[in-house]
Amino acid sequence: MKFNFENYNKFAMPKHKNEINKDFLTWLIGFFEGDGYITEWYEKGRYRLRIGIGQKDPCLLYKLRSEIGFGRITYRASKLIKNNEKNEFWDYHIEDILNLSRFISLLNGNLVLDKRKDQFHKMLINWNRAHPDQSVDFIQKTITFDLSDGWLSGFSEAEAGFDGNWTRDFRNQTYADGSQRYAIKLKFYLTQKLSSNDQFLYYVANLFDVLKPRIYTLQNVRYNDDSNEHFIFSRLELSTSKSHDKLLQYFTNFPLKGHRRFQYQRFKILRRRQLIRGSCIPSEKVAKRTARLLISFVNSRKTRELQKGQWLIEE
Repeated sequence: MKFNFENYNKFAMPKHKNEINKDFLTWLIGFFEGDGYITEWYEKGRYRLRIGIGQKDPCLLYKLRSEIGFGRITYRASKLIKNNEKNEFWDYHIEDILNLSRFISLLNGNLVLDKRKDQFHKMLINWNRAHPDQSVDFIQKTITFDLSDGWLSGFSEAEAGFDGNWTRDFRNQTYADGSQRYAIKLKFYLTQKLSSNDQFLYYVANLFDVLKPRIYTLQNVRYNDDSNEHFIFSRLELSTSKSHDKLLQYFTNFPLKGHRRFQYQRFKILRRRQLIRGSCIPSEKVAKRTARLLISFVNSRKTRELQKGQWLIEE
């Protein structure tokens, strides 16, 4: 079944907003399923609920709030991590009953991932017990996303990335005479915390016509000043030309909205160069210059930097 926002648009949307674009709402569901959270607690015997999204990109959260028309954004910093750096991020969150009811209406029956459905259902039981006048029936549906909607774009803001060999100045094996070869290698990756969710990753690979995808397990460590947290992930990598062309078409139709779009622009520039001039780069000098410009795109996080990409195609 597909996403359905009819009830939200009719009964839950803020009065000061016109009908919200369905593509945005679908994108928002994907973004929430990637980076969102649901927190419940009791304070002086009173049930409390917070639903939100944590991000290191505050501009993206302000865009979200402006589009949806409610919620708050606050700055947060976690405990010190490795190398004495703070883990700084911003938090879009909802705590008041009226806007929680709105967001619950948006999520209900539109979640894709089973783990999110289970989390939402458990929360809804507690919500109904605490707020019988705001009681909501859980809608159990199997929602299917594809390349005709924005769910994967929103999810990619949280869980995806665009990578390649530019950090190694495009070094790529050697020629028969021992000289260094320079060539563009690209990949798109999607990560899930639970390795048991590999079927989801296989489904995504199939959307991009990859029949034998590379899916593997990796471990990440989050360093705190009092303990280290270990996380196990499953990662899908797409590295075929056909899948990359479908990725470009998809993200043209459903653009990324946050800092991830700068990574995507870098990826897009290099894929266009592959199509126009091939993967090989003629010299070490050109390879290093190309890599330097590409890295500056992401580090600057300014749209005007993306215009420099034309140089790379004309090189």
